[in-house]
Amino acid sequence: IATSVQGQPIEAVQYGTGSHSIVIVGAIHGNENNSAVLTSELEAHLAANLHLLPPDTQVFFLPNLNPDGSAINVRYNANGVDLNRNWDTPNWQPDTRDASGNVSGGGGTAPFSEPETAGLAAWLLALRDQSSQTTVLFYHSAYPPNGLVLGGSVGAPTAPAFADVIGYDIPAPGRGGWSAYPVTGAAPGWCRAQEIGCFEIELPSRANLTPDQVQRHAAAVLGVLLWGQTARGQHCFLETGFCISGRIKQFWEQNGGLAVFGFPMTRQQPQLVDGVERQVQWFERNRLELHPENEPPYDVLLGRLGVEVLESQGATGGHLPAPARPTTIAAPLQKPDTRSVVLSGRRGERQGWNWMDALASTTPRVWHCSGCR
Repeated sequence: IATSVQGQPIEAVQYGTGSHSIVIVGAIHGNENNSAVLTSELEAHLAANLHLLPPDTQVFFLPNLNPDGSAINVRYNANGVDLNRNWDTPNWQPDTRDASGNVSGGGGTAPFSEPETAGLAAWLLALRDQSSQTTVLFYHSAYPPNGLVLGGSVGAPTAPAFADVIGYDIPAPGRGGWSAYPVTGAAPGWCRAQEIGCFEIELPSRANLTPDQVQRHAAAVLGVLLWGQTARGQHCFLETGFCISGRIKQFWEQNGGLAVFGFPMTRQQPQLVDGVERQVQWFERNRLELHPENEPPYDVLLGRLGVEVLESQGATGGHLPAPARPTTIAAPLQKPDTRSVVLSGRRGERQGWNWMDALASTTPRVWHCSGCR
């Protein structure tokens, strides 16, 4: 989609062809290489589980926006510009601030003076114009000790829901976004003006994430971004991409969980049950239904799946119709000429008697075999 100052290609890998577009970007800063590693790991997970991708969604993974800086482990690109200070926003400045202090020329000579940001912005605008919705996630590092999710132009409920699944902090109410130092010309500010949903995640450190941490991010990408499940405090499952929350989550946890109900197979969604529209969620082994007219714990009930199966087969009142009377067809009994019988694992010789004859007789018979015990 672009080339770096030093001519290195900047590429995005696409999965799916739906109108809902998700873009995940790593390493906008060259010294945050663990964000590039994480983006590649998330891509690998989706590539191995494409059956979890919603049909209306396409996902793009762009692991490294700043290959020149990454090659020498520095924050800036080859021109010494901070690629998250070079976007066309009302507060863009040529000189910037970061953790090291004031940076002369850190914003570039003008907004989008750098090929990396100019190329990504043009590509995002084209993607926006052909999509029903576009969401961009920028990974950064580091914000110790717990990591941080900044809502950007996405905001609630997406950003807080994502933070819940991965266990990261979110800014306190009223604090807005980043507060460590002034930020100018950043990507989320440009996204807001272009009606593109962008948000940022600061990983807790510069170290690569553990497999368990990667799985939590993969579950959040699937559950929150791809399937649009944004309830607070939800539990998202990497295996299916679906999440449980609220009273259904409580019921699932208190009544056997995975061993009894299995994984969720759908989102919580409306469905007609006995002529009434209810919120339900399907699991591997049952369907849980919300019945808010009942007092807890009976406000969550198991679906009457057996009755529904019977009714689909023509039953009324929960009973199948009486089966038709079977037709009896007379057929001659075939009597094989059995010359021996087997009892207790030993073979005995027939003593002038056929056991098939005995089956047809009402008179008891006494028989003997040689060598039997």
